[in-house]
Amino acid sequence: MTLLKRDYRILAELKDKLPPLCVIRPRKNYTTVYFSVPARLRPKGWKPSYEVGRTDKHTTAEIIERGKELYAEYKAAKKTDDLQLPTFRKGSLSHIITLYKQSEHYTNLKPATQKGYISYLNTIKRWSDSAGNPHIKELTLPTAIEFLNLWQDAPRTRKYYKAILSKLYQVAMQKGYVTHNLMEGVKLPKAQTKNTYKVWSEEQIYKFNEKAKEIGIPNVGRAVMIAWEGFRQTDIFNCVEPFHYHKGRFKFKTSKTNEQINCAAFPETIACIEERPAGQIHLTVNDKSGELWTMHAFSKQFKKVCDALGMKGYQFRKIRNSAAIYCLKAGLSDQEFKQRFGWSKAMVEHEIDYYTDIDQEIIESGNDKILAMKKRSTPRQNPQE
Repeated sequence: MTLLKRDYRILAELKDKLPPLCVIRPRKNYTTVYFSVPARLRPKGWKPSYEVGRTDKHTTAEIIERGKELYAEYKAAKKTDDLQLPTFRKGSLSHIITLYKQSEHYTNLKPATQKGYISYLNTIKRWSDSAGNPHIKELTLPTAIEFLNLWQDAPRTRKYYKAILSKLYQVAMQKGYVTHNLMEGVKLPKAQTKNTYKVWSEEQIYKFNEKAKEIGIPNVGRAVMIAWEGFRQTDIFNCVEPFHYHKGRFKFKTSKTNEQINCAAFPETIACIEERPAGQIHLTVNDKSGELWTMHAFSKQFKKVCDALGMKGYQFRKIRNSAAIYCLKAGLSDQEFKQRFGWSKAMVEHEIDYYTDIDQEIIESGNDKILAMKKRSTPRQNPQE
């Protein structure tokens, strides 16, 4: 099924203006929009989904307005549910989690971060429930360490659980349930090895694009070229001309951090984008169906090109990481990193440190500079002595 240019513009407008939890489902002759709430976020008495509208029966403005109304009703119902504390024991972790969700520690987080915290908080709640919801002051250091060691083989995940438990203790201290933060006594061992991955080179990016065109799936190669600009996969799939890309320039807010991206595209990327068929306003779509990419469909086509090139173990999501290393070697400033990758200033400093630490070429070039300095500073021997 190939969508007309007009249909793409409708989809782009809906995607850009609809509130969260609205799901867009393109059909053959129309598009249906649903308001769908996951079970873990669903207020009491709510159905799994509600139809917001159809493009063959309602205008785009009517669908957007109805979506906003449903989202407002959802937030009001959710707030009512959250204020009704469950019957679990006061002072237990399950109780503290509810208080935490109402505190500034949680409400001031960005929506994407809140969404990421939910799974961690649910796991901690299940752990507390399984132990009979003991009071938080009854938890001991060995018990906490035993819980954290469930992720002994995943040091980063274990570190996240410790950080979230620490936040829960901060809330408990404010409410007077405990007098000190138990997590301050937890010393996690440092990871022995860093996660390694295969770094993409500029040459491999261009070879991939040519091979994708040769195989007959140019949109896969185009996605890789755009990823080399330093963008995340979700943002690449959602890029629409002229809303997010116009006259060789990318300008949009990232879906994950809501940071503003504003940068000129590489000349090779511009040429690749201009090769797409007339009427395709999304920068990359599924070559077979003409519809927006799904993660599964893209991964399958991406692997096909990797196999054809013998690039075993190369990952699409690591192109962004590789682009960061490439830009670091090019000497981009902190502000230039922020404009291209959508990072805050603090994040720029963290990411530059991280990528410098994992790239062997940078490490070796640093060693070479140190050795060169040592040679310059070593006193020359007097040949007459």
